[in-house]
Amino acid sequence: MSTAPPVPMDPYKPLSALVRSSQAGTPAPSASGPSFASWFTQSHLAPTSHPAQTYASKVEGKQLLLENPPRESADKKRRIEERERHAREKQARKVKGLTGRERRDLGVWKVDRNAIRYDRFLALHRLWVGYMHELLGLSEVMRKGKEKEVALPNATTVAGMQAKLVKADFHGALLSVGKSKSPSLIGLEGIVIMESENTFKLVTPKNELKIVPKVNSIFSFSIPLPSPSPTASASSDPPLATSTDTPRLAFELHGNNFAYRSGDRAGRKFKHRHTLDL
Repeated sequence: MSTAPPVPMDPYKPLSALVRSSQAGTPAPSASGPSFASWFTQSHLAPTSHPAQTYASKVEGKQLLLENPPRESADKKRRIEERERHAREKQARKVKGLTGRERRDLGVWKVDRNAIRYDRFLALHRLWVGYMHELLGLSEVMRKGKEKEVALPNATTVAGMQAKLVKADFHGALLSVGKSKSPSLIGLEGIVIMESENTFKLVTPKNELKIVPKVNSIFSFSIPLPSPSPTASASSDPPLATSTDTPRLAFELHGNNFAYRSGDRAGRKFKHRHTLDL
């Protein structure tokens, strides 16, 4: 036995007058009587109240919100504004640097070999010596008598010097290759004009530009001590590392443990490593 399919119901179909009148027990509004909103509101009020008076005082002629819209609190709005302001300030402080391609296009790292003169970089070397005096705290070093014996301050220890030297800038240092797996590099000496992750660019006294790899090389350099003479002015130029009549501190630099860029070394924590015996 087959059954007929159900008839679809229209949910928007208006209610009949019979249904509307049976809901409140009152007759449905006529076309000439009050509106449906007035009739529906008065019919659903509590029986102890006065429906007509309540409708006239609280409903008639007024705009009523059928839904309570969410409101943002003042604290939340203030937090959002503060976060946006900090983001704008951070973006304004951020300085965009040049990319590697832009540096190559501008020729930032290109060196004109024809314009290289050793005597032009002696001023840079003097600046580096003064920088080392300040970094290692050597400005208070004094000689004892006439024997040129150097007395380092108690606060300046060998371990403290090494911790500062591994993070120092070597642009302007006078380096010499003491040991290397390449025999042609041994004895090479010059002023550092550029340092990369794996190489030093040196200007030799013969006005030549040499690129020396750090790996498998041991470099040596010395720092002349400041003059303890009371007549020496604080603004006088520091002595050169090539001067032979000035006491100095000599150091060795193992290239295998130094293969980092100068900017990366400043924030890097170094650990003790074994080096090759060249």
